Amino acid sequence: MGFSGGIFFFNYYYQLYVIFQWLYFNGKFRTIVVETWAQIPAATL
Repeated sequence: MGFSGGIFFFNYYYQLYVIFQWLYFNGKFRTIVVETWAQIPAATL
């Protein structure tokens, strides 16, 4: 992984973090967050 690769993954996980925070503070979406989070590892393989 080069420098550009590190930036890509940083941006990717930063966006996930922002989305996760937004959904977390909207309590009715917490279940959706958990279900989506569980599917991320499988989707990245």
